Amino acid sequence: MLGRISGKITTTKFSFLVEQETKKFEYIQVYHRDVGHVLCQIIEIIRNNGVTTAMCHVLGYKDESNQIKSLRQPFEPDAEVEIADDNFIKEIIKLSGDTKGAFIGNLDGRDIPIYLDLQNLLTKHVSILAKSGAGKSYCVGVLLEEIIEKNVPLLIIDPHGEYGSMKFKNTNDKELAILKKYGLNAKGFSRNIVEYGNPDVVSSAKKLTLSNEFKPRELFGLLPSKLSSSQEALLYSAMKSLDSFNFDDLRKVLMEENAPNKWHVISMIDYLEELGIFSDSPVPLNELIQSGRCSIINFKGISPEIQDIMVSRLLSCLFEERKKNNIPPFFCVLEETHNYCPEKSFSSTFKTN
Repeated sequence: MLGRISGKITTTKFSFLVEQETKKFEYIQVYHRDVGHVLCQIIEIIRNNGVTTAMCHVLGYKDESNQIKSLRQPFEPDAEVEIADDNFIKEIIKLSGDTKGAFIGNLDGRDIPIYLDLQNLLTKHVSILAKSGAGKSYCVGVLLEEIIEKNVPLLIIDPHGEYGSMKFKNTNDKELAILKKYGLNAKGFSRNIVEYGNPDVVSSAKKLTLSNEFKPRELFGLLPSKLSSSQEALLYSAMKSLDSFNFDDLRKVLMEENAPNKWHVISMIDYLEELGIFSDSPVPLNELIQSGRCSIINFKGISPEIQDIMVSRLLSCLFEERKKNNIPPFFCVLEETHNYCPEKSFSSTFKTN
């Protein structure tokens, strides 16, 4: 026994007076008169005038249907707090049957393997959040290696060129020793991974080009600056007779307009075309997305402004193709998401040379 509950008690948190040495983030269990033992965790330890108090969060318990539930009534005052037994922790948090899940490591301080349910993970939106240097990308890399082995199509938006290393086996002696500790061997996935980007910067990358055929509503999301109301009206007028078009089609229609503000709109169209990322022979989307393939969009050496445009265009096209069932379901990893989904997607000032 580590101690007994004291002070204010709620259904989500409580504290206890520490009688035996313990530590922050330790897993503990407390008996509840209605549901039996409940898994909890110490989230802070406070020492004051010789008295040590542990602040705790309630994690939950499993009901008869094997579902994790939260408490509806708080613990009793003076209830005993114990170190959680490994088997009890496994009952609450371990995925039964590792063939269903992705192994991501052992629970900190315990010899308990942790698996994430891929069925749930791959059909939901997932966010991995932590401060810089905390290991977000490494965690994602471990997860992706598990997904690759199950032949799930993957697309990775990689702004810093970090994920290409998954093609090669780890050769770091220190890290290999850690893998051995967990009964794991280093693996490389060169047969599964294809990188796309700027070949002048990343020699192993294939050049990524996107379709230059647009629907009217698609173009507005790519323009590098906000249009005035009169410019928007001009562009809508030019596009209304076109079901789809390329830059030449649109430029030709705009040139026929008798409006002085057409030149700013044309300059933005010219800017998009001169980026060199649009083509009438783009990389096929069913090449990027296919079973057993991990496609990495390596943006190393590509400016943030161009990255914005490419991500917007690529994901929009993939979304449309998926709706038509022209590509299989896939898992997309978007690193540094805040850079692509800010309050305003593009600069409010358009600059030309």
